[in-house]
Amino acid sequence: MNAPIPHLAAPTVAPDLDYARHPAFTDVDRWAPPSASCDALRLHVDRLFSRACDPTFRLDERELAALDAAFAEAARDLPRSDPVAARFAEGMLAYAKQLALQDLETPRLRARHLPRCATAESAAIAERMYAEGHCFHSLEPDEVERLQAAVADEYPRLRAHAESGETAREKLSRNQWDAERMRIFASVFGKPRIVEALGNYMGREVAFDGLAFELSIPGIGRWLRYGGDLDNLRTIYYHLDRTSHAPKGVFYLCEVGEDDGPTTLTGARYSDSPFECAVARAMDNAALHRIAAGPSPAAGQPPGHLFSHRAGRAAFASLPSQLRQVGHFGNDVPAGSEAERAIVGRERRMLGPAGTGVLFDGALVPHRGGIVTTGRRLAFQVIYRCKGARNDAE
Repeated sequence: MNAPIPHLAAPTVAPDLDYARHPAFTDVDRWAPPSASCDALRLHVDRLFSRACDPTFRLDERELAALDAAFAEAARDLPRSDPVAARFAEGMLAYAKQLALQDLETPRLRARHLPRCATAESAAIAERMYAEGHCFHSLEPDEVERLQAAVADEYPRLRAHAESGETAREKLSRNQWDAERMRIFASVFGKPRIVEALGNYMGREVAFDGLAFELSIPGIGRWLRYGGDLDNLRTIYYHLDRTSHAPKGVFYLCEVGEDDGPTTLTGARYSDSPFECAVARAMDNAALHRIAAGPSPAAGQPPGHLFSHRAGRAAFASLPSQLRQVGHFGNDVPAGSEAERAIVGRERRMLGPAGTGVLFDGALVPHRGGIVTTGRRLAFQVIYRCKGARNDAE
């Protein structure tokens, strides 16, 4: 496990995302040009990541000072004429810096791993994670039975909410549990062969951190908040997760077929630039609340998305082109493009009975799930956490 991660050699999506031609931006006629300082920042960060693959690399005070200086220089070139756009740009770039630091401090990209796995099963999971960024992993029948018993009282409650039209996320999921149920969940999802394998892949000790139990049904709109013309879109809702130190798992608690919102991953990547990946994830998670909700939602863009309001569209367009990255990119992939073919041609859909599951690195591997056309999906979203890693920026 000391060669470059194989799945990092896959085709990329970002070069095909031309937001100047995006249907949400028909009212925007001014796009900021590239910035020399942002170009220098991208080069600095990407070179730092290349060096970080060396097991002897340390992010010391000298490296941190140089990185701070590069981000500060780029920040000086951000738009200043519009106060809303200025706040948006400053917040997003600051968040991108924190995510880049988090990525650098999570050593899954370098050849410094925990000791070899104690069991062949753990080693197989770790090797598959290393090769593809994900590993399908089914639960044992007795584990499925314990999980079903633990949430037996939850499904009727979630179903009642769905039948009464209460489809907000908090009405169709639960993520807070009593101590007894957490012990059951930890016995299944925190078992040694899983956490040891994830720790070997991540290069840090990993622990089970919690889960959400979710019901997905047709017509739920929360994934539509990223908007777009969705009728014929083959890449809808593909995205990257924010944090690079929290690998995930998705495990079904019912039979899931093609129309039941299967979790799907693709071997295509967002970008081969670690800087662009950090900016994209920051754009999704740090900047939305900084945009004043204006009165002009674009066609097909539900309220709340960055592109839904004129202020958001203008602020995004005012960014230097190197910073115009979006982590929830699936709805913006042009139909018939090379990016669409790369994504669809490398898809892995997770279909199967209760207990079917997958472990994956959501900050590296584009994925989607829960888009139900008929039927329903009952699933656990399981979170793991690298011990001693930098906390998320909020």
